[in-house]
Amino acid sequence: MFEGQLFREWSLPRHSVMATAINIIANNIGDVNDEYLDVVPVRLQWRIWRVLEARGLCLHAWRLFSRRLLREDNDKTLGLHRFRQHICRPTDELSRYTQPMTSLPVDFITHLVISGGCDFTTNQMLCLADVKNLGVLELIQPADTTGAAFPNISDRLLRGWTEMEKPFPLLRVLRIWGDRHTTQESLRWVSKFPSLFLLGGYWCSA
Repeated sequence: MFEGQLFREWSLPRHSVMATAINIIANNIGDVNDEYLDVVPVRLQWRIWRVLEARGLCLHAWRLFSRRLLREDNDKTLGLHRFRQHICRPTDELSRYTQPMTSLPVDFITHLVISGGCDFTTNQMLCLADVKNLGVLELIQPADTTGAAFPNISDRLLRGWTEMEKPFPLLRVLRIWGDRHTTQESLRWVSKFPSLFLLGGYWCSA
Protein backbone atom coordinates (compact mmCIF):
# COMPACT_ATOMS: atom_id res chain seq x y z
CA MET A 1 0.00 0.00 0.00
CA PHE A 2 2.83 2.39 0.91
CA GLU A 3 6.33 2.15 -0.46
CA GLY A 4 8.71 0.44 1.92
CA GLN A 5 5.95 -1.05 4.08
CA LEU A 6 4.53 -4.56 4.06
CA PHE A 7 1.04 -5.34 5.31
CA ARG A 8 -0.26 -8.83 5.97
CA GLU A 9 -3.63 -10.16 7.02
CA TRP A 10 -4.28 -13.33 8.96
CA SER A 11 -7.58 -15.14 9.21
CA LEU A 12 -8.50 -18.36 10.95
CA PRO A 13 -9.69 -21.22 8.77
CA ARG A 14 -13.45 -21.59 8.86
CA HIS A 15 -13.27 -24.95 10.63
CA SER A 16 -11.11 -23.41 13.38
CA VAL A 17 -13.66 -20.66 13.98
CA MET A 18 -16.41 -23.29 14.19
CA ALA A 19 -14.39 -25.43 16.61
CA THR A 20 -13.74 -22.39 18.79
CA ALA A 21 -17.44 -21.53 18.86
CA ILE A 22 -18.37 -25.10 19.79
CA ASN A 23 -15.86 -25.14 22.64
CA ILE A 24 -17.13 -21.83 23.98
CA ILE A 25 -20.71 -23.13 24.00
CA ALA A 26 -19.65 -26.43 25.59
CA ASN A 27 -17.62 -24.64 28.27
CA ASN A 28 -20.62 -22.48 29.18
CA ILE A 29 -23.39 -25.03 28.69
CA GLY A 30 -24.80 -24.28 32.14
CA ASP A 31 -25.83 -20.82 30.91
CA VAL A 32 -27.39 -22.05 27.65
CA ASN A 33 -31.18 -22.28 27.43
CA ASP A 34 -33.74 -23.51 24.92
CA GLU A 35 -34.18 -20.09 23.35
CA TYR A 36 -30.50 -19.94 22.49
CA LEU A 37 -30.55 -23.34 20.79
CA ASP A 38 -33.56 -22.29 18.72
CA VAL A 39 -31.23 -20.22 16.53
CA VAL A 40 -28.43 -22.82 16.36
CA PRO A 41 -28.54 -25.01 13.21
CA VAL A 42 -29.27 -28.67 13.88
CA ARG A 43 -25.99 -29.74 12.29
CA LEU A 44 -24.11 -27.56 14.78
CA GLN A 45 -26.23 -28.89 17.65
CA TRP A 46 -25.05 -32.39 16.80
CA ARG A 47 -21.42 -31.27 16.90
CA ILE A 48 -21.91 -29.58 20.28
CA TRP A 49 -23.63 -32.71 21.58
CA ARG A 50 -20.74 -34.95 20.53
CA VAL A 51 -18.24 -32.68 22.30
CA LEU A 52 -20.34 -32.70 25.48
CA GLU A 53 -20.85 -36.45 25.32
CA ALA A 54 -17.10 -37.02 25.02
CA ARG A 55 -16.42 -34.79 28.02
CA GLY A 56 -19.13 -36.24 30.23
CA LEU A 57 -22.66 -34.87 30.29
CA CYS A 58 -24.42 -32.94 32.99
CA LEU A 59 -28.18 -33.31 33.44
CA HIS A 60 -28.85 -29.80 32.16
CA ALA A 61 -27.05 -30.50 28.88
CA TRP A 62 -28.81 -33.83 28.42
CA ARG A 63 -32.23 -32.23 28.94
CA LEU A 64 -31.41 -29.50 26.43
CA PHE A 65 -30.24 -31.74 23.62
CA SER A 66 -32.03 -35.07 24.05
CA ARG A 67 -35.55 -33.91 23.24
CA ARG A 68 -34.27 -31.88 20.28
CA LEU A 69 -31.98 -34.40 18.65
CA LEU A 70 -34.23 -37.41 19.21
CA ARG A 71 -36.64 -35.77 16.76
CA GLU A 72 -34.01 -35.80 14.02
CA ASP A 73 -33.31 -38.60 11.53
CA ASN A 74 -29.60 -38.95 12.31
CA ASP A 75 -28.18 -42.02 14.01
CA LYS A 76 -28.87 -41.66 17.71
CA THR A 77 -26.50 -42.74 20.46
CA LEU A 78 -27.69 -44.44 23.64
CA GLY A 79 -26.70 -41.33 25.55
CA LEU A 80 -29.55 -39.39 23.96
CA HIS A 81 -32.11 -41.84 25.34
CA ARG A 82 -30.94 -41.87 28.94
CA PHE A 83 -28.86 -40.00 31.50
CA ARG A 84 -27.23 -41.73 34.46
CA GLN A 85 -25.49 -40.21 37.47
CA HIS A 86 -24.14 -41.81 40.63
CA ILE A 87 -23.70 -39.62 43.71
CA CYS A 88 -21.74 -41.61 46.28
CA ARG A 89 -22.33 -39.61 49.46
CA PRO A 90 -24.82 -36.79 48.97
CA THR A 91 -24.34 -33.95 51.42
CA ASP A 92 -27.27 -31.66 50.57
CA GLU A 93 -30.95 -32.10 51.34
CA LEU A 94 -32.78 -34.55 49.10
CA SER A 95 -34.83 -31.83 47.38
CA ARG A 96 -31.59 -30.36 46.01
CA TYR A 97 -31.18 -33.52 43.94
CA THR A 98 -34.82 -34.21 43.06
CA GLN A 99 -35.55 -30.73 41.71
CA PRO A 100 -33.40 -31.09 38.54
CA MET A 101 -34.80 -34.57 37.82
CA THR A 102 -38.39 -33.33 37.98
CA SER A 103 -39.93 -32.60 34.58
CA LEU A 104 -43.26 -30.85 34.02
CA PRO A 105 -44.51 -31.47 31.43
CA VAL A 106 -43.12 -34.99 31.38
CA ASP A 107 -40.19 -34.93 28.96
CA PHE A 108 -38.55 -37.96 30.59
CA ILE A 109 -39.17 -40.62 33.24
CA THR A 110 -36.95 -40.69 36.32
CA HIS A 111 -35.58 -43.91 37.84
CA LEU A 112 -34.18 -43.20 41.31
CA VAL A 113 -32.19 -45.54 43.55
CA ILE A 114 -31.44 -44.53 47.15
CA SER A 115 -29.00 -46.84 48.88
CA GLY A 116 -26.08 -46.79 51.31
CA GLY A 117 -24.43 -43.48 52.09
CA CYS A 118 -27.71 -41.52 51.92
CA ASP A 119 -28.66 -40.11 55.31
CA PHE A 120 -31.90 -38.30 54.48
CA THR A 121 -34.49 -37.56 57.17
CA THR A 122 -38.12 -38.65 56.92
CA ASN A 123 -39.21 -35.07 56.21
CA GLN A 124 -36.72 -34.87 53.36
CA MET A 125 -37.95 -38.17 51.92
CA LEU A 126 -41.47 -36.77 51.65
CA CYS A 127 -40.42 -34.64 48.68
CA LEU A 128 -40.14 -37.78 46.52
CA ALA A 129 -43.92 -37.78 46.11
CA ASP A 130 -43.62 -34.42 44.34
CA VAL A 131 -41.43 -35.84 41.57
CA LYS A 132 -44.35 -36.20 39.18
CA ASN A 133 -42.30 -37.96 36.49
CA LEU A 134 -40.84 -40.56 38.87
CA GLY A 135 -41.45 -43.95 37.27
CA VAL A 136 -39.20 -46.29 39.29
CA LEU A 137 -38.18 -45.85 42.94
CA GLU A 138 -35.81 -48.26 44.68
CA LEU A 139 -34.95 -47.88 48.36
CA ILE A 140 -32.27 -50.46 49.10
CA GLN A 141 -30.62 -50.69 52.50
CA PRO A 142 -27.06 -52.07 52.33
CA ALA A 143 -25.92 -55.00 54.43
CA ASP A 144 -25.43 -54.22 58.12
CA THR A 145 -21.75 -55.06 57.82
CA THR A 146 -21.10 -51.97 55.70
CA GLY A 147 -22.29 -49.55 58.38
CA ALA A 148 -23.44 -47.13 55.66
CA ALA A 149 -26.08 -44.52 56.47
CA PHE A 150 -29.59 -45.14 55.17
CA PRO A 151 -32.92 -43.32 55.60
CA ASN A 152 -35.58 -44.67 57.92
CA ILE A 153 -38.15 -46.18 55.55
CA SER A 154 -41.18 -46.68 57.77
CA ASP A 155 -44.96 -47.02 57.68
CA ARG A 156 -45.07 -43.39 58.76
CA LEU A 157 -43.19 -42.30 55.65
CA LEU A 158 -45.41 -44.24 53.27
CA ARG A 159 -48.52 -42.86 54.93
CA GLY A 160 -47.05 -39.36 54.67
CA TRP A 161 -46.62 -39.83 50.93
CA THR A 162 -50.30 -40.68 50.50
CA GLU A 163 -51.32 -37.53 52.39
CA MET A 164 -49.57 -35.29 49.87
CA GLU A 165 -51.40 -33.84 46.87
CA LYS A 166 -51.52 -36.33 43.96
CA PRO A 167 -48.49 -38.39 45.04
CA PHE A 168 -46.49 -40.42 42.50
CA PRO A 169 -48.87 -40.08 39.53
CA LEU A 170 -46.54 -42.02 37.20
CA LEU A 171 -44.80 -44.37 39.64
CA ARG A 172 -44.90 -47.87 38.13
CA VAL A 173 -42.31 -49.74 40.19
CA LEU A 174 -41.62 -49.39 43.93
CA ARG A 175 -38.97 -51.54 45.56
CA ILE A 176 -38.29 -51.27 49.30
CA TRP A 177 -35.61 -53.49 50.74
CA GLY A 178 -34.47 -52.86 54.29
CA ASP A 179 -34.12 -54.20 57.78
CA ARG A 180 -37.79 -54.61 58.66
CA HIS A 181 -38.57 -50.91 58.59
CA THR A 182 -42.01 -51.39 57.04
CA THR A 183 -44.89 -53.66 57.97
CA GLN A 184 -47.75 -55.16 56.02
CA GLU A 185 -49.79 -52.19 57.19
CA SER A 186 -47.95 -50.16 54.55
CA LEU A 187 -49.50 -52.19 51.76
CA ARG A 188 -52.76 -50.31 52.07
CA TRP A 189 -50.91 -47.02 51.72
CA VAL A 190 -48.97 -47.92 48.60
CA SER A 191 -52.19 -49.16 47.01
CA LYS A 192 -53.21 -45.50 46.78
CA PHE A 193 -50.51 -44.73 44.20
CA PRO A 194 -52.58 -44.64 41.00
CA SER A 195 -50.08 -46.03 38.48
CA LEU A 196 -48.23 -48.57 40.63
CA PHE A 197 -47.78 -51.83 38.74
CA LEU A 198 -44.97 -53.67 40.54
CA LEU A 199 -44.22 -53.66 44.26
CA GLY A 200 -41.27 -55.50 45.74
CA GLY A 201 -39.55 -55.62 49.09
CA TYR A 202 -39.50 -57.04 52.57
CA TRP A 203 -42.57 -56.54 54.76
CA CYS A 204 -42.57 -57.76 58.34
CA SER A 205 -45.64 -58.47 60.46
CA ALA A 206 -47.19 -55.51 62.26
